[in-house]
Amino acid sequence: MTDILVRTFHKLRDHRLLLIPVLAETLLVTLLTGGAGPMGGSAMTAIALFFLHQAIMGGWLYQMKVALVQDTRKATLDDFLEGIGRYFWPLLTGSAALIFFGLVAVSLGNVLADALMGPLDMPFLEKIATDLRSQKAQDFAAIEALLHKHPQQLQHTGQWLMVFLGFLGVVGLLSSLVSLWPQYCVLANTNWVQGFRHSKNIILRHWRTFLLLSVVWLLPTVLLIAGLFSPSTPLQILAYGLDIVAKAYFTLLFTHFVVLGDPERLAPLPTEQPTR
Repeated sequence: MTDILVRTFHKLRDHRLLLIPVLAETLLVTLLTGGAGPMGGSAMTAIALFFLHQAIMGGWLYQMKVALVQDTRKATLDDFLEGIGRYFWPLLTGSAALIFFGLVAVSLGNVLADALMGPLDMPFLEKIATDLRSQKAQDFAAIEALLHKHPQQLQHTGQWLMVFLGFLGVVGLLSSLVSLWPQYCVLANTNWVQGFRHSKNIILRHWRTFLLLSVVWLLPTVLLIAGLFSPSTPLQILAYGLDIVAKAYFTLLFTHFVVLGDPERLAPLPTEQPTR
């Protein structure tokens, strides 16, 4: 595993242009939402950023494909533009499908929790929410006393949430099996349905390596998120810059994982001839 980590670092060092798409997207999101994030602006802004993200991912992943399979030249801006034209639609439809499946999962989790624990007492929850908003955030004793007045309702709500979040946790764990579908759309020049299937197959086939790489991704990601929410401005700025580098590195890392773990699926670049 150390080998793929080092080789990916060298690839990113040799193809620094791969930092530009994530930097540009980060700056655009910040400018369009006032720093509130992709979901922090209006509905129209969120939709526009969703479309923008699919376009950027198409060009970015195609640049990564060029960087990983071509030793004779570096990825260029032309590769980025070509990737947008080739892969915007499969990435858009695949992302839309994931959103739809996510909404279905939330609905099923709600139905399951209602069936096992009974429906939530919404008037009670609305009253509790109103009462909590009327309390000062620092007055923990008053808030605790308020919550202790309704032990049975709170216990039922807690049990309902355990079932609901447990179901979503299982769905989320299973959905990680298809997390590499965008890489397959670009690397294998296929649609999102085949991308889901190929992603599941490679992760199950190389699950130990994928799990280790996921841990390597998770640890710095948690630290960077903590830095971004730090009260220290210098630390926030540092985390902001490192987050851009980390996104580029880890996206390239998992793309490299697919290239090495499933080479027979790679579609040749337009300038290449398939090997015989």
